[in-house]
Amino acid sequence: MRHPLSIAAAVSLALLAAIPAAAALRSEHTLTLKLSAKTPKKSTGATIRTSRTIMPPALRVTRIVFALPAGTRFNTAAATRCSVATLQAQGAAGCPAGSAIGDGTAAAITGTPLDPIRQNVAVYATATGLAAILTGLGTAVLPLRLKDNRITADLPRLCRPPGTLADGCASGDILLQALDITLDAKSKGSGSKLKRLITTPARCVGGRWRSSATYTFANGDTEVRRSSTSCRRG
Repeated sequence: MRHPLSIAAAVSLALLAAIPAAAALRSEHTLTLKLSAKTPKKSTGATIRTSRTIMPPALRVTRIVFALPAGTRFNTAAATRCSVATLQAQGAAGCPAGSAIGDGTAAAITGTPLDPIRQNVAVYATATGLAAILTGLGTAVLPLRLKDNRITADLPRLCRPPGTLADGCASGDILLQALDITLDAKSKGSGSKLKRLITTPARCVGGRWRSSATYTFANGDTEVRRSSTSCRRG
């Protein structure tokens, strides 16, 4: 008969083996995320700049969540809206005037002599959030989800040539190196019908509004970078 302590030890080891390993914390990015308005409850623009300091060989990032200061609100009804389907089918030319609400640039590492590949970025308001269209050597449309004060981007997997998704990107992954975009301060209507694309938080506490970005890697690792904007009472 096995000793009770040995049985307990075996059970404990089995339970530990069943618990997934905790995701590692990484430090591979820089972040600047600022609002253009400095006082509460105002229409504001936003500047988002992020770059990756560690490049291939490296894990790809599958998701970035940009969290603007707590209390920041979005309302895409403040702009003319386009749709992801229109951007995919017709590009920016298919969107109505007034639906572009921001622009900037992106850079990617592809493993070719042309690296870094630079793309122009235009951001559009949609009925469900935002959408970014990247143009340059190629064209790609990236839906951006809005919830509370957060912008979420799920990054599609892109393979270095000649790799394909079917072979698991055998040649490696194309990696986002940098993103630099500015969202405009937009509003529509007046009085009780006033709509703002982005509204600053209702309060300024301690003279700073704090923002962050959370990066999720393909293996589940995460990284959090922080930034802040100076603010003052209205």
